[in-house]
Amino acid sequence: MKLFLCPVPNKSLYAQLIHRDLGADYTRLFREDGGLPDAIACLEAAEPVIVHVQWEEFYLNSAKNERRAHAMAEQVIARLRRVKQLSGAIVWTVHNELPHKVAFTDAFLQIRAALAEIANRILVHNAASIELLTAQTGLSGEDPRLTVIPHPSYAGMYEPEGRAAEALRSQADATEPPFVLGFGSMRRQKGFDFMLDALDAPFAARHGLRLRLSGKGDEAAALQQAYAHRTDVDWRLDFVPQDEVPALFRSATCLVLPYQRVATSGVALLGLTLGAVIVAPRFPAFVELLPPNLRLFLYAPDDPASLRDVVSGVAALSAEESRALRLEGLAVAEALHPCRISRALGEAYQAATREAGTVHGGA
Repeated sequence: MKLFLCPVPNKSLYAQLIHRDLGADYTRLFREDGGLPDAIACLEAAEPVIVHVQWEEFYLNSAKNERRAHAMAEQVIARLRRVKQLSGAIVWTVHNELPHKVAFTDAFLQIRAALAEIANRILVHNAASIELLTAQTGLSGEDPRLTVIPHPSYAGMYEPEGRAAEALRSQADATEPPFVLGFGSMRRQKGFDFMLDALDAPFAARHGLRLRLSGKGDEAAALQQAYAHRTDVDWRLDFVPQDEVPALFRSATCLVLPYQRVATSGVALLGLTLGAVIVAPRFPAFVELLPPNLRLFLYAPDDPASLRDVVSGVAALSAEESRALRLEGLAVAEALHPCRISRALGEAYQAATREAGTVHGGA
């Protein structure tokens, strides 16, 4: 069966993870290989199709203004309804609360509302996302199409499985001087400016810490320029090769995820997989992901003093205490192994295919 991943690019690491154990029954077609018109053509030729919509904001990537964004949204919705009319299965995964890059939030929510109406299966990575959808679209939290399939860990992608536990037990990645890591795409909602302001130079000096920011993104150059006076901050604002990431995470005192909002964090799953100590705001998604001992390092959102207190606590851990927490994170990652998660996705695909053509919400 053809599986159209719309509008997902073929470079998606997430797609590699979550399809790892999907089997050979599906021919995956990314946006470079075909989109909704191609899916419709297959269905009109009586060929069964699944359309899996993820990061629906990508449909609006080329929009230059609000008017054009709404026109594009209406076209996408019309095509999705045509897929539904032709008994194609529509699966939708909800990844984020609002667009990461696209500025046209109303058009994004227009597509999201239509998907909430017509999708055969609606996949979320945590229960917190169900509440998000209820608030945004009016979808009932009891809707039988809703299925929680956790974000998979990155087991086996950045390094061989078992390597993280081996390195932690041997302390192979220990380095000096200690540093606090900010990692990932440099976007406004990631809150790296909040992190740098809260963990200011006097704080870093008192704890003998440096700060390190690694990643690239739209805000990277402006962020570095704004904090050029910080001699205690090391910058690497480019792509970090995959084989360098494991040691970077394990050698950091902690990985800070200073997000202003989040529905699901792939970087958090990567951190758990590679043996990092995660510091993050006490958002429902992180509370749900982490076991009690690791929730100790969740700070009150938008509270600089709370972030400082948590980082101070991590910095005060003994090597043995830090290792034990990192190993506990590895256990979480193992429970979310991509093979297990991809099998759950396969079951969702089968259910959506069986139900294709069933009317939901008047569609």
